[in-house]
Amino acid sequence: MSVRHLFAGNNTPGGFFSYYDSLRPLDARRIFLIKGGPGTGKSTFMRGIGEAFVGRGLAVEFCHCSSDPDSLDGVVIRQAGVAVLDGTAPHVLDPRFPGAVEEIVNLGAFWDAGMLSASRAEIVRLTQEIGDVFTRAYRYLAAAGQMREELAALYSSAMDFFSARETLAKALDWLLEPGTAGAPLSGTAPGGRREGRVRRLFATAVTPKGPVSFLDNLFAPARRRIILQGAPGTGKSTLVERLLDRLLEKGYDCDVFYDALRPTRPEHLWIAELEAAVITSTAVHPYREQPGDLVLNFDAGLDRAPLAARSAELETTHRFFQQLFSQALATLARAKTLHDRLEQYYVASMNFSAVGRLRDEIIARATAFVS
Repeated sequence: MSVRHLFAGNNTPGGFFSYYDSLRPLDARRIFLIKGGPGTGKSTFMRGIGEAFVGRGLAVEFCHCSSDPDSLDGVVIRQAGVAVLDGTAPHVLDPRFPGAVEEIVNLGAFWDAGMLSASRAEIVRLTQEIGDVFTRAYRYLAAAGQMREELAALYSSAMDFFSARETLAKALDWLLEPGTAGAPLSGTAPGGRREGRVRRLFATAVTPKGPVSFLDNLFAPARRRIILQGAPGTGKSTLVERLLDRLLEKGYDCDVFYDALRPTRPEHLWIAELEAAVITSTAVHPYREQPGDLVLNFDAGLDRAPLAARSAELETTHRFFQQLFSQALATLARAKTLHDRLEQYYVASMNFSAVGRLRDEIIARATAFVS
């Protein structure tokens, strides 16, 4: 049995960014798409289903919400090919195979529309204000992202990338040392293996509670870990990209976890077949190495002389980043406060006993897919 915690969407410098589609099991047998407004019990509904299968000894993934990390955006029971996913904005999912695989579960069927209509003006006002506050939060994150890019450029200008490139072969050999590879898979990749497959997710998120990380949970099962350390711009994500390409060529499936501040750049890899992980440790999301880990510190390739000459610029840029990032977090927290207030109108209108009965029905139906 294993319980994994992760994110599929994130608050980023470009706004909300989603890898939500990666939550669909590769061989999905049933996907329940949950619809309903804030406060209708979607997260509690999904958590109850997930915990029921954890209690049966199955591996379950809990996907958390970046705008409220205590709430869920989805639950995946991969052994059963079943997922229960929030299908409301901003992570809207459309059915690919309506009825055959996906079905919509509407928790809005259990609210008192008359009560909500009586509070229409305040619901509309709060919803609009929440949107405005998120817009401001994303402006602060965009500005913080620019400071992060400036830091990366400053460090990159002092980096010996030849020494960084030399680590690729070392890291790959260490991951694939004799005895670690699994049985060959059918396909067209070298050695008779098929090309590897990718799931794109987030291990960390920018949230109203600050930076939240599930690194310890996700990589606890790893028998071998490569820990990447170093300043922005020193080549860590480039190494992760190259390792990913090589692993996919060799037929290994990979979970790829991306950087919230640069959501198209990979930070971490999980290779289940090798029970191996590549983990980037940063100032925002540090990861403490353990005995036996291979630690690669990219700062070793920095020429300190030019950095010393630009120390005042580096210090100022670091300070601006921290100020803007902190303001973004505070603004996200404001959005969360408003969202909690909005939820109360829906909570008061809901028939949660009926929601609970529907949850139990879906648990029974999903259990039929467990092999």
